[in-house]
Amino acid sequence: TPLARMRFALTLLGKSDDLPTRTRLQERLQTDVEELEALVRASLAFARMAGAPTDLQYEPIPIRDWLHQEFALLDGHHRRLSLDTEPADLQLIGDRALLHLIVRNLLSNAITYARDQVCVSAARQDDQHLVLHVDDDGPGILAENREKVFEPFVRLAMGGDESGGFGLGLALAKRATQWHHGELSVTRSPLGGARMSLILPLRPL
Repeated sequence: TPLARMRFALTLLGKSDDLPTRTRLQERLQTDVEELEALVRASLAFARMAGAPTDLQYEPIPIRDWLHQEFALLDGHHRRLSLDTEPADLQLIGDRALLHLIVRNLLSNAITYARDQVCVSAARQDDQHLVLHVDDDGPGILAENREKVFEPFVRLAMGGDESGGFGLGLALAKRATQWHHGELSVTRSPLGGARMSLILPLRPL
């Protein structure tokens, strides 16, 4: 953990008179402080989502334009990102901040584990709902871990190995989806990796 590494680095720092070693340890400490701050921010964000929000701001959101804006905010890490919406003018009425929290975490997760490409598609599921798929061509998530991956502080990477991060991104997305009266699940993607499927009402319930 960051705290354990910081304690160890401080112990070594107190014993070393070698300038390069002290510089390296100080840089390590700075990195761990930043990681710890990120963990605190993520934990607070998750805690704030414990109760249903009472101040949701509903507005019409054109899906294609909105998702292009979400793409622009991301570091794609040289992954190929594609988007398909059917129909092209598909839209829903929702809370933009809550939807940003959901989709940002789904896209970040897909980009992290994709080998080369991430494909996002959105379409009407029926007269009252739309379904949005985020597909990647990574190693996927083992079937026995597909429920666990949405639990807070569970760090199960694609393929079953332990991941980086804090295990809060998908837990936040799941909780925000519930407050938006939607459903979030994971299956195997046609690309071979993971498919995150988000079902949302087209209008507030």
